[in-house]
Amino acid sequence: MNYDAAISHISSDDLKPLYLVYAEEDWLSKDVLGAMKRRIVEAPEHESLQFFTYDVDHDSAERAMTDIASGAFFGDRKFCVVRNLRRTEKAASRDWEQALIAYSQHPSPGTVLAVVLTKPAKPKDVLRTAFEAHGAYITCQKLKRNDMVSRARKYAQNHQKQIESSAAWALEGMASSDLTLLHNELDKLIAYTGSRQTISLADVTSVASDAAEIRVFDLSDAITQGQGAQAMDMLTQLLRSGEQPNRIIYFLTGNMRNVARACHLKSSGATNKDIAQVLGLHPFAAQKALQAASRLKPSQIADMYECILWADEAQKSGHDASLALSSMVLELVRFFSRKQ
Repeated sequence: MNYDAAISHISSDDLKPLYLVYAEEDWLSKDVLGAMKRRIVEAPEHESLQFFTYDVDHDSAERAMTDIASGAFFGDRKFCVVRNLRRTEKAASRDWEQALIAYSQHPSPGTVLAVVLTKPAKPKDVLRTAFEAHGAYITCQKLKRNDMVSRARKYAQNHQKQIESSAAWALEGMASSDLTLLHNELDKLIAYTGSRQTISLADVTSVASDAAEIRVFDLSDAITQGQGAQAMDMLTQLLRSGEQPNRIIYFLTGNMRNVARACHLKSSGATNKDIAQVLGLHPFAAQKALQAASRLKPSQIADMYECILWADEAQKSGHDASLALSSMVLELVRFFSRKQ
């Protein structure tokens, strides 16, 4: 079962004695284990009596399995977690695996055991087959970048918050596919907004650990609207805040590439919906790229790339990077300020 099915099962069904958890995404696996722990541990003060962890790299399999098989001596059940199975090919890991397969034949009714795998187990895997006979195999795989927005919205809703589309795009861009980073940033935003229900792009920019990509997106927006003075003011603020010119060039290049691709596709007769799908961007970012593409001629694309390449080579060859970047921004503004 996947993460969502596992959370539903843990909250609504009686727990099984055995779980094998593939932890590709650390945050999801920790959330699954946390949900199991909350079902078993009756109160925080009872944790030391009902919750036990073992590490394959450091603990003896024989001694740990004796503890696990002994069942609960406080309450109805205890929760045991074995971490880092199959992280290495060492003899200790093989000993653990053999011990777990043997235990799975007659698991203790007073123990819920979760074994965390660092590698996936195939359907005919001996350990997986053994555990599924009395339990379940749970996959906590990394989310695709496009799934991060729905995860952020759901997490915010659980805290009585709504996220504006632009803010969701910004969080997706910052976190990429790192759920731990996403939730850390969301926790800060939830605390920062207090009783206010809506999380805005301005909130993300104010609170985020690394909001450079967001601020460069605003700079890109000013460029593609032909607002030279505003673009230069934004660039000055970025440089004064300590942002490196090479990072700004990197982010701007990515944004301009999306605009150029949108422009090319639009000139080929593609619909806005098709273009957004091809670009693979968050809807908010795709809309911005399409708006910018409407102000750019296909014949200007090569010159635009030449301008960016010149600035990149100039700062890499020892020229004043800030001056090269400023010249690039002014030149890009001219591409989008010309009347079509």
